[in-house]
Amino acid sequence: MSRVVTAPRRAACAALGLAVHLVFWGGAHAQSVASSEAASASGGLPGMDFRQRALAARDTAGVDPRRGLLALQQLRAEADRLPSSEARLVARLNVDEAECRVLADFNKTKAAPVADAGLALAGARPPVAARHPWLRLRLCRAAVLVELSGPQQLQPELQAVMEV
Repeated sequence: MSRVVTAPRRAACAALGLAVHLVFWGGAHAQSVASSEAASASGGLPGMDFRQRALAARDTAGVDPRRGLLALQQLRAEADRLPSSEARLVARLNVDEAECRVLADFNKTKAAPVADAGLALAGARPPVAARHPWLRLRLCRAAVLVELSGPQQLQPELQAVMEV
């Protein structure tokens, strides 16, 4: 099956690639790494291990989507019970990002609300410890919106990411 890639879609994908590069290799990443290292030095946040567990559930979803999504739902419920609000937010954003990426592969219309729910919890300016998972979730949402609505949805998303 061949897929025609239009010039606006190609430009949107290039802009999204640039955003990913800036997020992971730019100042936001350095700030997030420094904050994560500080958290690790002080015993770490309980929500940090959710990233690894969410990635494992995402890998499971690649083989068995139903089982992987169930594991992510269980992780979300567990994250919501964490005692610290910051740890709860970091864990939720990690779980929501993993679920957004799983759903983006086979049901984009369900992926956007998952991303929106996680982003609503974090607000426009999340705490430093939550910025890295927040940015990953924003980028997942942007990719889903480009696929659902076209490249015109990308500019507001990139603007929101760059303002943080």
